[in-house]
Amino acid sequence: MRLFFAIELPKDVRRHLLRLRDELERERYGRLKWERPENLHLTLKFLGEVPDPAVPALCDAMKPVRAAGTFRLQSEGWVFFPERGPVRIVAAGVGGDVDRLMLLQREVESACEAAGYPRDARAYHAHLTIGRAKDGLPHDVRTRYWHRQGVPVSPDAASFGPAFDVAEFVLMESQLRPEGSLYTTVARFPLDRPATQH
Repeated sequence: MRLFFAIELPKDVRRHLLRLRDELERERYGRLKWERPENLHLTLKFLGEVPDPAVPALCDAMKPVRAAGTFRLQSEGWVFFPERGPVRIVAAGVGGDVDRLMLLQREVESACEAAGYPRDARAYHAHLTIGRAKDGLPHDVRTRYWHRQGVPVSPDAASFGPAFDVAEFVLMESQLRPEGSLYTTVARFPLDRPATQH
């Protein structure tokens, strides 16, 4: 199973991200492969291939992950990766109680490491991927949208999405298909109650 830990997004946040997508699409910057609305999420930790028999133990390893408790996030502005050269990932930034988000991510990372899954070499940068450009977009897309990145003007500004509560995280399976990835929830981990498996 190809697995990752993530935070699911409510419908109003997904609708907001689709509006951002539509805005960028009107600029005709280049060919982008957009994430399907139902696939939009906030990744905490990507695991890759995990044998089916190992999944219950992986879920058990997450049971102590509770310190963050319920917290609130908000999509904020635009983020483009990498930071230099042609843009390959178009995303929304993440604001709100980012300290609690980072605490949750560190706990998930540590629990995975204790269960035998390597720690990510790269630092974690929270973002909500909207689309990918295989051939890259021109670097001036960053300049065009610079004023939207990391500058909290007001909650109702065009590039700032609705706030949402995070009360759980999930383990998801990603199945690669010709029409795009299919995500299925394998287990849920409430931040104030025992975990539940599907």
